Amino acid sequence: MNATSLMTLPRHLGMLPDYPGFGESLVFQMTGLLVVFTALGMIWLCLTLVGQYFKRTAPVATKVQGAPGEAAATPAAPDISPELIAVIAASIQGMIDTPHRIQAIVPVRSGQDWAQEGRRRIFSSHTVR
Repeated sequence: MNATSLMTLPRHLGMLPDYPGFGESLVFQMTGLLVVFTALGMIWLCLTLVGQYFKRTAPVATKVQGAPGEAAATPAAPDISPELIAVIAASIQGMIDTPHRIQAIVPVRSGQDWAQEGRRRIFSSHTVR
């Protein structure tokens, strides 16, 4: 397109005149806000529908009945002994006064504990400005 064909385009295609008045500017801005909020609403609606779909197709977790802090209701790795689970549950019961439930006991992979300690020492040696 050349410059002369651009000059002949109608003004109602979302273009403002060279010196728009207050009313024209207000209508232009409100139209832009309407377009943006409509797009955001459509995105929100799509995300809500996808979330509802995944809620309905997700496998239902079985609920374990039992008192809070009960060791038998604690899923654990196969290599953790029942005595260790009981000790962990008892120590948590002694530390936390409010009702609670242990969701999982996951052992730390070997070799990571020293790396985490090293990171902790490095970060604690830095001064916060």
